[in-house]
Amino acid sequence: MSFALHHRPASVVFLDDDADYLEMLAEVMPAHWHVQLFLSPVACIGHLMREPALWEADGWRQQEIVTRWQAGAPLIPLILQYWQDDKGQRFALTRVCVVDYAMPAMSGLQVLSELTGWTGSRILLTGRVEEQLAVSAFNRGLIERFVPKQAADIRLRLTGAIQELLDTPDARHQQTWRATLSRQQ
Repeated sequence: MSFALHHRPASVVFLDDDADYLEMLAEVMPAHWHVQLFLSPVACIGHLMREPALWEADGWRQQEIVTRWQAGAPLIPLILQYWQDDKGQRFALTRVCVVDYAMPAMSGLQVLSELTGWTGSRILLTGRVEEQLAVSAFNRGLIERFVPKQAADIRLRLTGAIQELLDTPDARHQQTWRATLSRQQ
């Protein structure tokens, strides 16, 4: 039996000021992804900034599993109980945020710079082909990926970038479990 506790599904947040574009994005994303759409930068920032405390609490719950297992409790029932008690809340935590660059209230980079303490992955989506903008955002640590809206294969590029980031395990949870379990376990 194999469990991937530190590598699990989570939400993908999209922020764009164009409601029709957001709806189109939601329709072309894989059906099994939990997608949340935001038109307002302030609402998106507020949503994401509530999450660090939830990620921290989840990390402590996982550390408690490890502690109880090291004290002699069987591991599989502890993990199954964790999943049952969680009632799916861990799927609502956001792992990837896709933000449009050009919005009237504030730019996508301004939004991303407000997300201090939020450790998820970030993708900048823009209709403008400004490689210097992307390079600057990478160098400032604001984004992991950049996808131009006008790319002919935007759906493939965007879903590929998101999936790659979703497939990257949460560093803290991975550290907890790698330090706990042997390769065979």
